[in-house]
Amino acid sequence: MLPPKNRINKKLFPEFMKKAKTFSSDNLNLKVAYSCQKNKSFAFVASLKVSKKAVERNKLKRRARAITYPLLERVPAGICAAIFFKPAIIGKKYAEIKDELTILYKKAKII
Repeated sequence: MLPPKNRINKKLFPEFMKKAKTFSSDNLNLKVAYSCQKNKSFAFVASLKVSKKAVERNKLKRRARAITYPLLERVPAGICAAIFFKPAIIGKKYAEIKDELTILYKKAKII
């Protein structure tokens, strides 16, 4: 579980979105700001377009947080990132999500 101190709050989110650079894959979008006020912060966004069911959206966010937490020590200071899920990710296994998210982090040079 990702600690609340490592999450982007609502006040910081609009400013973060202006600075962020986008990286995409088939099932995920990753937005990264390399000079962020908050140290090593992440946000996980699953909109209603992904699934109408809150249970499925929350499950995706929990999985992504669980994948990100062990990688946190390898993330450089001053990085903020937001992961946006696409509808195609519903039904994917944990290992598939982990592989795709790790590839995106490497592509963005976060880890």
